[in-house]
Amino acid sequence: MTGAPAGQAEPLSRRRYGRVALVFAAFLLVFGVAAAAFDPAALAERLASLSPGLVAALLGLSLVNYAVRLARWRLFSKPMRARAPFAEDAVTYLASFALTATPGKAGELLRIWLLKRRCGLPYARTLPVFLADRLCDLLALTILSFGGLGWVVGGRIAVPVAAVLAGSILLLFLRPAPLIALVGTLYGRFRRAPRHFAQARRALRQGARLRRPGLWLAGIALGLLGWGCEGTGLWLVLQALGSPVALVDAAAIFALSLVAGVVSLLPGGLGGTEAGMVGLLLLRGVPTATALAATLTVRLATLWFAVALGLVFLPVALRGGPRRR
Repeated sequence: MTGAPAGQAEPLSRRRYGRVALVFAAFLLVFGVAAAAFDPAALAERLASLSPGLVAALLGLSLVNYAVRLARWRLFSKPMRARAPFAEDAVTYLASFALTATPGKAGELLRIWLLKRRCGLPYARTLPVFLADRLCDLLALTILSFGGLGWVVGGRIAVPVAAVLAGSILLLFLRPAPLIALVGTLYGRFRRAPRHFAQARRALRQGARLRRPGLWLAGIALGLLGWGCEGTGLWLVLQALGSPVALVDAAAIFALSLVAGVVSLLPGGLGGTEAGMVGLLLLRGVPTATALAATLTVRLATLWFAVALGLVFLPVALRGGPRRR
């Protein structure tokens, strides 16, 4: 990640728009094939039955999620001395959503590049904040997955395994000596890009400032609130489509589907998240056409709404030259 001249912002933005358009086309193709394989008329009927008020509610819940997660970013950035002015944090946070449709959402690392470009914040301060932000999401989604998965085959095994994995990652983040040693070992093996290896070691050491239990409890609680809003959106859609499930089940289905998408390492979890959500809904007894309609609606109102916001804010974030704090 290096700074780019201001004149390169527009071409950079155009390239990103093209890549996102390709992923969105693939997303629509997946659902088109699924609809053709089952009952496209039934799917269209269920989609048409969703009211504008419900769609507005879904988008509103997504906005609450984004606002809550922005608040968490600022919570973690304060002890790292990486807190930008609110407007800068908001613009860069939303702009990074343009690259949410990337494997494991890794494209959201654009956020820390923008913060360095616009505010002069070094990666050693912002990278630990980014990792803590991602880890809180994983922990929150794992906790939500616990809620209603007793009826899922293997759920009693899969969710505890995910919890152990998330807890292990958190322990490594808070006690990073093994990771720092690993970075040194890798550098000794490859002997390339010494600056990047040095930045990685520095970022891991800087993360020590985040070793406060209260900070992590607050971060996870905000994650539960934010992603719980998205799970509530799935619950509302299922209610409207005449296949109600318990709120705790809807939140668990949504959370576990997102985890499946991240593990798949496909752009935006494309395919993994959708297959997981449809499959879990079918296991819950939801009709196929309803499961497809609910999944399509929720993904448009969550992932693709976030991407759309990112594409709106990305040109704003790229505009102008680098600024120092």
